[in-house]
Amino acid sequence: MKTIALLLEYDGTDFAGWQHQPNQRTVQSELTKALQRFIPFEGYVVGAGRTDVGVHARGQVAHFSTETLPIDVQEIPSIFAKRLPSDIRIIDARHPKGDDFHSRFTATERTYHYVVSLKDSVFSRRYSWLQTQELSFDILQQGAEMFVGIHDFSTFTKRNKDVTDHRCIVNECEWKFDLQNQQFIFTIKANRFLYSMVRALVGAMVRCGQGKDTIQELLDRFHQQNRSFIQKLAPPNGLHLAKVSYPASYQMW
Repeated sequence: MKTIALLLEYDGTDFAGWQHQPNQRTVQSELTKALQRFIPFEGYVVGAGRTDVGVHARGQVAHFSTETLPIDVQEIPSIFAKRLPSDIRIIDARHPKGDDFHSRFTATERTYHYVVSLKDSVFSRRYSWLQTQELSFDILQQGAEMFVGIHDFSTFTKRNKDVTDHRCIVNECEWKFDLQNQQFIFTIKANRFLYSMVRALVGAMVRCGQGKDTIQELLDRFHQQNRSFIQKLAPPNGLHLAKVSYPASYQMW
């Protein structure tokens, strides 16, 4: 069997998320359907992250395994450029080094960006969360700093009976301000993410930045590990899966 790894980008606006769902338009379903017309393999293309409804990806990684690859792996991006929907694109394709590569389980870190825009624009509505109230950058950054390290993020995830361990290792968590585009950009890198975790974190920090909650209240809720403290989630359109990282031995992106 040959494993093929794909580097992808997609606009999640018109998808019901990554994962296949009956009678729903999903990234996984559309990608699998297009590839299987030319490459024989069973099942679905497996993604590194199961992005939610409306969430975008600039660096999603996926893989599938096949007995026969009728085309050169390097030709996959160009061959499928016009065979995939216009809101999905294969950026690169390759054979990972080693036989045990798995786009999801081999990943060591994922990076997400969340964009909060202060200026309404037809060019950013689909990809950012518009905020008309004043936001304090210093308060946003104070909130982000408390999440770095190994923590239990039970407060910031929706209930999922299949997940019992809510600890994540956050290696980077910070805000930056893009003066030219009038946008706050949140970056978070971690070994794993819980369901709706990033959107919950952003929603909570924005409330603090607007003065609706204090940093101490946010810290207390974080330490209490209680899902009932979840406030309004940030909308999905501002969230972007930016990068998936792997051990250097696999020679990935």
